[in-house]
Amino acid sequence: MLYSIKTINKIYETGDKPVLVECSDLNNYVCKHNRGQPIAYKLFAEWIAHCFLADLGVSVSRKELIKIKDEHVQGTPECQIAFFKNTLTFGTLHLKEALEWNQLNPINSKYIQNKTDLLTIAFCDIWLANEDRNFNNFNLLCNPSKEGIFIIPIDHAACFNSLSFNKIQNLALLTESDSIIFTSEFRNLVRQVVKKEKDI
Repeated sequence: MLYSIKTINKIYETGDKPVLVECSDLNNYVCKHNRGQPIAYKLFAEWIAHCFLADLGVSVSRKELIKIKDEHVQGTPECQIAFFKNTLTFGTLHLKEALEWNQLNPINSKYIQNKTDLLTIAFCDIWLANEDRNFNNFNLLCNPSKEGIFIIPIDHAACFNSLSFNKIQNLALLTESDSIIFTSEFRNLVRQVVKKEKDI
């Protein structure tokens, strides 16, 4: 487990308002918090989906459980001490050079090294009923490295039908049209993979 060593330096303007903070290993982490809720369902969804993707061989950012200290909380409506009280956050290593999927120049897609991961991510989303990765919201980062660009999935809090299922109501399974499978970006990348396999 890690802990914060400096004041939170950024609040992301997304639905869950994750924060960016420097931690005890001297790295920065993007941390999802519990917004003061007594049971950390969303954080559990983040953790379990991240573990599934990693076990399936998908490139993911390193995860950690992180304690953010009271004195490092900014104390704004979007970032309150109560959000972090008596709980840990789910943190992933900040990839400072990464671009969001929609910021990647299509010309550079030829440098993506893990195109097959996109297939795994899409089908894993259907399996885990992740309602928040779709044609309008890819929740993917493109992380450059010496070897090329790697697709990194982020934000899994909407798995299991946005946590709306219960012992009475079963999961409503997603279809291909609820995922990224029918997008032109997905088709273009997967077409390159299929063509390469046929040529072998």
